[in-house]
Amino acid sequence: MHHVYRIALFCLSISAAATLVGTASHADHPIVVRPSPDIHADAQTVDQIVETFDRVQAAMGAKDLKGLMANYSDHYNHGGLTKKDLEKFWKDIFTRYNRILGHHIFTKIVVLPGKEREAMVTCTGALWATIAEKGKRQPLDSWFEEEHHLVYEDRSWRLIGAGPEAGRLPEFGTAPHPPF
Repeated sequence: MHHVYRIALFCLSISAAATLVGTASHADHPIVVRPSPDIHADAQTVDQIVETFDRVQAAMGAKDLKGLMANYSDHYNHGGLTKKDLEKFWKDIFTRYNRILGHHIFTKIVVLPGKEREAMVTCTGALWATIAEKGKRQPLDSWFEEEHHLVYEDRSWRLIGAGPEAGRLPEFGTAPHPPF
């Protein structure tokens, strides 16, 4: 029963965030940047980061593997998972599911100083899909205040993972966090 309350609270949080930014519903735009003093980036950079996630959403919805993978850095590394590993992951997801949709609520964006532009985006969200054979809606993952790591390459923000310092993912017993 505790799980039901957590899901209800999560749904309420999404609705409240949508209301705060004046969005009628997440169906209109599944990526929300919550107004916050923790947004440490100029408006153009925030828009570019949101555009990256918009491209990810569009590619997921169209099952466009090539288009989706273009949003990942060639140097992607998240606890040992590489871009090649992600391609296998998404190919499997596209085979098993239809109507893939994610929601993201960004509560913190920090662009790190340095020669290479990097950004850390704190996000709460979820990933859903419809099981291909059955047509039944299936939650694939949800996360609370996880960090998406991005790097600015070739005039676009790309997902780069948390690097090898994120620690190797366990081989058995748990699934990796969605590769955003």
